[in-house]
Amino acid sequence: MCDANELRAEKTAKAWHIPAYYKELGQMLERESLVIVDICTPPQAHYPLIVQALESNCHVITEKPLTMTTEETKKIASAQKGSGTKISVVHNHILEPVMRKALPLIAKGDLGQITNVDVCIVVPPSDPMLCNKDH
Repeated sequence: MCDANELRAEKTAKAWHIPAYYKELGQMLERESLVIVDICTPPQAHYPLIVQALESNCHVITEKPLTMTTEETKKIASAQKGSGTKISVVHNHILEPVMRKALPLIAKGDLGQITNVDVCIVVPPSDPMLCNKDH
């Protein structure tokens, strides 16, 4: 477990029975034998952490957006090329209010048998990610 907020890293590690926690990714990469790193930081922090993980031969999962600029994305592609590592960009909706409301209903069976789910996210044109032409 790694978090710039050491107290949060320690608390999360204890809650999930993770034997070690770190304040800096570099420390974790040096001390642990990792295969994959999941980057769950604000988007502006993705780029340096992804490159650091790739340079340690780790596969990477990251939340979207991959980076804040096309230049950073190109640099990541260059760092990844030929390394044998993979990068996956995901978006997890599990903590969004609608999901927090739906999951207990699904678990109790209140919604019957779920056979299909379609998700549509609508954001206003003023959304910060839409306003950035390099996003």
